[in-house]
Amino acid sequence: MPIVRNGQVIGSIFVGRAKPGLFTDAQVQLLKTFADQAVIAIENVRLFTELDDRNRDLTEALEQQTATSEILQVISKSQVDVQPVFETIAAAALRLCRASVANVVTVDGDLLRMPAFANVSPAGADALRRAFPRPINRDTAAGRAILACDIVAIPDVIEEPGYAIGDSAQVTGFRSVVAVPLVRDGRPIGAINVGGLAPGPFTDNQIALLRTFADQAVIAIENVRLFTELETRNRDLSEALEQQTATSEILRVISKSQTDVQPVFDTIAASALALCGASAATMLTVDGTQIHLASVANVKPEASDAIRKLFPGPRAGTPPAPARS
Repeated sequence: MPIVRNGQVIGSIFVGRAKPGLFTDAQVQLLKTFADQAVIAIENVRLFTELDDRNRDLTEALEQQTATSEILQVISKSQVDVQPVFETIAAAALRLCRASVANVVTVDGDLLRMPAFANVSPAGADALRRAFPRPINRDTAAGRAILACDIVAIPDVIEEPGYAIGDSAQVTGFRSVVAVPLVRDGRPIGAINVGGLAPGPFTDNQIALLRTFADQAVIAIENVRLFTELETRNRDLSEALEQQTATSEILRVISKSQTDVQPVFDTIAASALALCGASAATMLTVDGTQIHLASVANVKPEASDAIRKLFPGPRAGTPPAPARS
């Protein structure tokens, strides 16, 4: 079976057996598949040998796509908590930017907070905790990125005028830094920072990757906000529906209780118990100078007997509180 690349024979696969006779069409087709695979293998070796730089770029692209997919998976599972997304982004930024440290900061009013960081030593973590929260100003790369709503790169934080956390940078372990803002509806709400061990700039590809991570962080934050709002609205609607259902149920019982009000009292007590999230409920009525126990809900039998013995009672003064179930 010839091995053919671009119309040129570059080898062959030979199989033989002791007995005479033809090989089957399926076996021949299998050898053709093997020949095609051999061409792929030869081509791969050639590409890896001749185009090492391009392969490195392809590998980085695959790593970036994998990291992006991982972050999207975390986003899909983090509907009520954005913290896992921040931690995943910090870890991915650290790895793919070949950085020494990475972190995510968020805007909280007039302050910057740092909810997530990666590859920080205990001493570095202590230094960051002392440095944050801090006011949003130009003394950090994140502050500058947020104020400018644009990417800020500092090749050497030690030599950078006005950079306030140079000491923390040395303890944490970085000399260069780039900050990419998280922007929602034209307004910065945070930033992703990565620091390099040595002075110098980050590459355009690394910065573009951080832009992608920043967009994903914004999606995660927005998802949590929308989910929280939807959950709150659904809870309000559910409560309203429960209340309307209880009201309808009471009206239904009223319509059937034209000669006996007790079923209405029992339904009201049970509805109050359920809709108020209470542990017990009672209903009292006043008849002249006497207070009567109209209904008891979710009270243990012994407690119910004790409560019933207190009524009817005089109207003057405060009625005894019902015993807890």
